[in-house]
Amino acid sequence: MPGGEYEKNGCLTDEALAELRTLLPEVDTSKLAKGLRKADLPSLLTVSFFVHLIARKLAQPAEGVAHA
Repeated sequence: MPGGEYEKNGCLTDEALAELRTLLPEVDTSKLAKGLRKADLPSLLTVSFFVHLIARKLAQPAEGVAHA
């Protein structure tokens, strides 16, 4: 996550949590709450997260790919 102040006193800021909600819609938003530490992020990346992430990526049209 480039720029901005994303961590304060060991916890992610509201700005960081909002950015994560946007970037990772597969993560349960109740887990992206005040008090979350950067070190806690890997625990949110479950098998279910990856299944939904891959499904979302596959559903997006390919960019810059020419079809023959």
